[in-house]
Amino acid sequence: MFIGLNETVRGASHVDNDTVCQDYSSYKVHDHFAVAAVADGHGSKKHFRSDVGAKAAVEISIKAVEEFCAQIDEFEEKLREDPGHILTKIQKYIITHWYDAVNKHYNEHEVRQEERTQLTDEELEAIKTESIYGTTIIVGVITDNMCFGLQLGDGSLVVIKQCGESYMPIMEDESCPANLTASLCNSNAIRMFNYFYDYDLPLSILVSTDGLFTSFSSKDEFEEYNCLVTSQLDEIDVLKDRINKNFLRRTNSGSRDDISIAIIFEKDMFDENNRNVKMQVDINKNKAAIRDAEQKAKMLKRRAKMEQIRRENELIKKKEAEEKEAELRRMQMESLESAEEDQPDDEPTPDDSVINDINDNDVQDDPVDAENDAAKDEEDTADES
Repeated sequence: MFIGLNETVRGASHVDNDTVCQDYSSYKVHDHFAVAAVADGHGSKKHFRSDVGAKAAVEISIKAVEEFCAQIDEFEEKLREDPGHILTKIQKYIITHWYDAVNKHYNEHEVRQEERTQLTDEELEAIKTESIYGTTIIVGVITDNMCFGLQLGDGSLVVIKQCGESYMPIMEDESCPANLTASLCNSNAIRMFNYFYDYDLPLSILVSTDGLFTSFSSKDEFEEYNCLVTSQLDEIDVLKDRINKNFLRRTNSGSRDDISIAIIFEKDMFDENNRNVKMQVDINKNKAAIRDAEQKAKMLKRRAKMEQIRRENELIKKKEAEEKEAELRRMQMESLESAEEDQPDDEPTPDDSVINDINDNDVQDDPVDAENDAAKDEEDTADES
């Protein structure tokens, strides 16, 4: 017996801005197969009816799987013969019927002023009708004998094996050109789809919008969370309430985006392997503890390195300051020495020889001696006469 559950919570940013939830999720179980789907409507102003587009995408995807799997034996045989061809046909069905649905909605519901408050008439006129409803889509399917999935745009599809291990067979936007969001409203959406198929039956398939993935710090933590959720599928009513509370906490403290999940599993398969998944949960806890220890060791090493760099910088700065101070002192000393050399010497005190020279050369004769010399000269003159 196939069983499923789904949960969607409105993102914290949408609550703060009083905008609608743009996610949608659902599942459907039948006797021989089950399908789960989630969609995330785009948030930009031109996709102002993406919530309608997301709901249409999920409902049409489930309907597509139901129609293709109506004759389950024939479908499984064709899928084995040519999986690419069959899965591409499902993708084309989804795109075609989604286009029909959103155009029908547009024709029946005139654009209200409150819907296009951020758009001018010219901007609104330039937008393709399908773009107004732009959304991603992820689908997971389990049958009696196989499983497969389809994905267009971001979000995640996680498969839990019977041994309890988890893996993501489709990595988001693998075929999407750079700088372009894969969406059902793209004209080449068929080339942006990714898919997987497997003949080993899984324990469960979980599909979720990117608001959940971005609330985790790593891919490992996200996959381990999906494993933990699967381990509690034996208490599905309790689990649904737990998921709701967990999503509310995550959107408020993490991604702030809408969060959706849809899960499908086969009860007998789960009952037989529940022990495996619970053991895997314990293994994952040990892995998480090791990662935490490694992360702490890296942080301590990084802090020690930063402290070493800080100390080295301090030593460099100290050395530079000392060199600068020494250079300043050297320059001051040179300045002082230069100033002393330029200053004139004091007047020297004359020595005795200089004084004698002055006395010999510069002092006038005594007047009395001069008169005597004059008289003598006169007498000498008279005698000569």
